[in-house]
Amino acid sequence: MDALLAAVVVVTLCVATAAAVRARRLGHPLGAGIRGVGAARSIATGLAIAAAGMLVTTGLMAVAGVAHVDGVELHVGVLLLGALVFTLSAYVEELLFRVLMLGGLVRLTGRPWLALAVMAAMVGAFHLATTAHTTALSVLSSTLGGVMYGVAFLRTGSLWLGVGVHLGWNWWQGTVLGFTVSGTDDYSGALLQVHPAGADWLGGGDYGPEGSVLSLVGRLVIIGLVLAVTAGPGRPSPGTSSSCSPAARGR
Repeated sequence: MDALLAAVVVVTLCVATAAAVRARRLGHPLGAGIRGVGAARSIATGLAIAAAGMLVTTGLMAVAGVAHVDGVELHVGVLLLGALVFTLSAYVEELLFRVLMLGGLVRLTGRPWLALAVMAAMVGAFHLATTAHTTALSVLSSTLGGVMYGVAFLRTGSLWLGVGVHLGWNWWQGTVLGFTVSGTDDYSGALLQVHPAGADWLGGGDYGPEGSVLSLVGRLVIIGLVLAVTAGPGRPSPGTSSSCSPAARGR
């Protein structure tokens, strides 16, 4: 089953990538270009948005009595290593799933929200096939995560806001707060050591907060904040005419 799911994800990625690359050759931007100060500002905004979403998730867990602080101790090396690893993983995932898969699906279907739904389903399938300790809730949370990163990409026409949100979601959750992130704690606990308790559906169990129903609330908060900070006219979206403007082609 895992092999089949992985194959579906790979085939979808390959087909979408072909469409995205073809569009790029015709002069349409992919949305992966570095925009200097603009990219840095987008990443910083994403980090702040992710902090808010994670604060909501962990706050609800604390109120429900399923998150407990076991210790506080600063480990600078882990703090920096976690930032590096989660930055690289966020960039790679945003490039593959948003720039190539989502961008290509938008151009294939001409329907951004249909493309978003397909891409998010592929994210859920990918986590189900490749991640330990998955549950129905963790897969749903990962799928909704695909939506929140996808919304950031569609609303900006660039991967950088999504990179910031993605990095922040993992880094705040694991490296800073000390939770397990998607079943692994290799880069967790640089400042706090917080562990879930109680029923897995509420505390997340071995998967971490993303296995908790409360993570869905945090992700919805992030989607709302992304929509709020990107509100206004002139927002580019891959596959639309605004993406073909001279300014957009510089991306």
